[in-house]
Amino acid sequence: MVDDPLDMDGLDTHGFDTWLANPNARKGDLVLMYRRAPYSDIANVFVAASDPYRTEKRLPTRGGIGIDLANGQRLQRVIPREALTAEPSLRHWGFTRNPQGQMRHKRDLNALGVWRPLRKLIERYSPGTALHYGPTWSRLAAARPVFLSFSTEDLPRVRALYGALAKEGLEVWLDRVELQYGDDLDSTISGQLAASRAVVVCTSHAWNGNARYAKRELAMILKIAEKRRHYIFPVRLQNCPRSDALSGLLWADLFGRNKDEALRKIARTIRLKTGG
Repeated sequence: MVDDPLDMDGLDTHGFDTWLANPNARKGDLVLMYRRAPYSDIANVFVAASDPYRTEKRLPTRGGIGIDLANGQRLQRVIPREALTAEPSLRHWGFTRNPQGQMRHKRDLNALGVWRPLRKLIERYSPGTALHYGPTWSRLAAARPVFLSFSTEDLPRVRALYGALAKEGLEVWLDRVELQYGDDLDSTISGQLAASRAVVVCTSHAWNGNARYAKRELAMILKIAEKRRHYIFPVRLQNCPRSDALSGLLWADLFGRNKDEALRKIARTIRLKTGG
């Protein structure tokens, strides 16, 4: 993320110069630019034309780490802060609470667990963006995600797991973010399960009592797992009986006083075992 001290016309006039940058950015990354006022609307997208480098003490970078920008595009519709805060999977993002100074942060949007839902918003507000950036956009959209299978009643607990996985740099597939009105539920879910690098089955009292969809989804997962290694990672969101169907696997308990460490451990384990 960078802020926009000039509008796009000004950038076009002055050329794409050096801008304050995330030191972990790399040449070829997409860079989002938000407007200086009101410090919250995402308005433009660029491509990083260089790796980060140390700059002189001059505007607009004011010293520190800079990066060159190129191939800028205005979004067809600016994404307002209200749209960002309305997305449940973006509410944990610091930008929605304090937009200023985000370009000084050192973690990228993937590591913050916001790139996947944010990309969906960009595609919704500006359908031409994916076409404009072509292979660059496709490359960043092509990562195989980790699928979260859970009971609807457990969504608040699942969001903590979503954040822990995303902070490890993993793409995460959460139905509340991905599914659209009119989608065929079974075909969409089965297709995504096949495309995912791993599945975290989140069990609880509610999951155990859900004899309908959770069990049908588990049957799809088990069928795919017959031909895949390191595919299913079962977790308990609360102290509940373990499913007999997953009895041969090592479980993670994401509750109690060791919950935070267990969240970090399961995220690291999935990343390491799935080549992430």
